[in-house]
Amino acid sequence: MNDLFNTIKASQKYLESNNNKPLIQQFSGVYSDETQFFNELYDLVNSSNVTLLEDSLNKSIDTSKFQNLEQIFQIIQENENLSSNRILAFMQGLDLIVDSALIKSYSTWLVELLDSRENKAKIDEHFRRIFTDCVKWSFTYLQPQIKENIASKKIQVWYKSVTPSPSQEWFMKLSKALGFQIVYFDITKKHPSNWLPLVELSNENEPMPFPKQKTEIISTVAREASTKFKQLMNQSDASGQSQSLFFSPFEFKEAQLLTIPLKTTYDEIRIIGTSDAYLRIGFKASPGKITVPVLFAKVNGVLSNETDYWNQLDELHATVFRHQENLLLSKSEISRDYAQYHSYLISDHFNAKELIERSEWPYHQLATGAQISLAQAIIQAVNVLKVEVKPSEKIEVVKSQVYSTLLRLPEEFIKLFHQFDYPKGVPKLLWFDQPDVTMSKEDAMQILLLNSIGFDCLIYSPNGMNSIENHLNNFNIDVFWLDQMKDYTLSNKKTKKGFLQRFWGEG
Repeated sequence: MNDLFNTIKASQKYLESNNNKPLIQQFSGVYSDETQFFNELYDLVNSSNVTLLEDSLNKSIDTSKFQNLEQIFQIIQENENLSSNRILAFMQGLDLIVDSALIKSYSTWLVELLDSRENKAKIDEHFRRIFTDCVKWSFTYLQPQIKENIASKKIQVWYKSVTPSPSQEWFMKLSKALGFQIVYFDITKKHPSNWLPLVELSNENEPMPFPKQKTEIISTVAREASTKFKQLMNQSDASGQSQSLFFSPFEFKEAQLLTIPLKTTYDEIRIIGTSDAYLRIGFKASPGKITVPVLFAKVNGVLSNETDYWNQLDELHATVFRHQENLLLSKSEISRDYAQYHSYLISDHFNAKELIERSEWPYHQLATGAQISLAQAIIQAVNVLKVEVKPSEKIEVVKSQVYSTLLRLPEEFIKLFHQFDYPKGVPKLLWFDQPDVTMSKEDAMQILLLNSIGFDCLIYSPNGMNSIENHLNNFNIDVFWLDQMKDYTLSNKKTKKGFLQRFWGEG
């Protein structure tokens, strides 16, 4: 993470080490690990000394103060050569500035704003709008902190999905003049502030609302996994007696199923990938709810010891997900799905309980709890797209396409979803890249969905070429690079043992 970004969390320490110079910075883009970025941003904004400012700011103001503001405009209009200090003195007299000690700071800002007028002798619409907005916003975002003498300790975090208006740019300048710290985030790299110092982050992101909660991520190493295993095997009850971990068969079949990404290393895939769910760090089970840590990783290349590489794939006992030509829709079929489903997908009826009762719902054979979990995952996949929307595509059309595609999951994976008892086993999906087979966006939609309902998803790409990466939007996977890049197609007979025999159907 950028060192400057870290200092934001301890702003007073930053001030002390920089001679009380306010922190003024903008960040363009996000980390390569977007989940980490938004989690850290969420922590930052929810700390005690931070105010979050987004696209729309509160302009509410008392009627008496608005009348006083109009009186200021009249005074300026009647006295063309009025100095900034005299204007501010009138503002203090009319209770628009809380502290006379601030007049010098206000004056620096006001002189610059007055100079920005095309006609220096008149109150033009540009000046009136900016001045009015900034005074109104000051009563909500600046003056309460100034009264408490904590302005220099406050950080304004601006989180923007549109280009800041001229009023907002000038309000940031006023905040800076009054001693506030300003940190501006433009995750899209398309809506920068025109004057704030810039730190460029690696990735750009689609516009999205500020997160309402953190995304839970579990990072693990082999030692942590071993420690967790020992803790689970040696739990004690309230009296201190040893208590073994026990789950009844399919105890959570009707429970709400949640998943969290499990970050690991390549060497641990063999360990974690073959372990039961309840042994994984981050596993939680309570009456009516179960949380399963799941893997989502891509392995590029093969080991120098190819025998070990193929043995590892075989040991995972994963179910191979194959490219499905029948998922590919023509333009007319995509238009048909949009016409059929669009109004439903934006209605209040698009919820899990009603979805599983609809005529197009194909998963009635599952237990009701499993149906609800699957329906909730489909709704989330539609509402928060993890697949890329190309410039030539419309979001609403892609959402209808996602919905239609997720109603056609392969039968063998639905059976696996039904058969697995999640506190124990974790089903595994494996995609094996071949030069003559291209993963489609529809394939990626279904793989992402299966990961969200408890499948470990592993993409093996011996040649290291992009496959699922070409279809991802706001979703990160672990990527591991091995010793060498090779192509494996049907002509590669010599290594067809174990996994490859099952994959290509040859004994």
